[in-house]
Amino acid sequence: MVGIPLPRGMVFDPSQLVLFTQKKRLIPLQVQPLTRWFDDSIQWALLDFEASVKSGGTSEYRLESVDSPIASVCQPHLAVQRSADTFIVDTGQATFNLNAQTFKQFDRVVAKGVDVLDKVGSNIVLTDADERTYAPKITSLAVEVEGPIRLTSKFRERSPCFAHHVQTSWRALTSMPI
Repeated sequence: MVGIPLPRGMVFDPSQLVLFTQKKRLIPLQVQPLTRWFDDSIQWALLDFEASVKSGGTSEYRLESVDSPIASVCQPHLAVQRSADTFIVDTGQATFNLNAQTFKQFDRVVAKGVDVLDKVGSNIVLTDADERTYAPKITSLAVEVEGPIRLTSKFRERSPCFAHHVQTSWRALTSMPI
């Protein structure tokens, strides 16, 4: 993820930006405009892409603006399904079931068709200074940014002694070792 300034009047639509490797290979790119110029062109953009850099090495990428979007690049798959009780984040390689009521990591994780967690799932317990434990409850769960490469969700949690706002980001993976 990198933020980049753009000249006034250059790019109005995020799909006008494309990214190439040093070998001129088009790579998937997610662009989030952060601020705009008075003419509604993008002033600052947040770019998400999968960089490939060998250990101790460097990589160069070229960002270009185009008149019309180039649709030939295969975008990673990242999607969320929402219900009152569950959010399911699908990265294309794995699915993560988030409980929208109880503040814990995951109810279920499935990778390559196999359940990764045991039947209990996962759990988060908060302990206060007096050693009392609390199972926090989510008061709201929202997706702040949803794109093909990155999805950012925000949890609001409340327990008797704590109040937290937790922001998590998900990334689509083109490969997942399991």
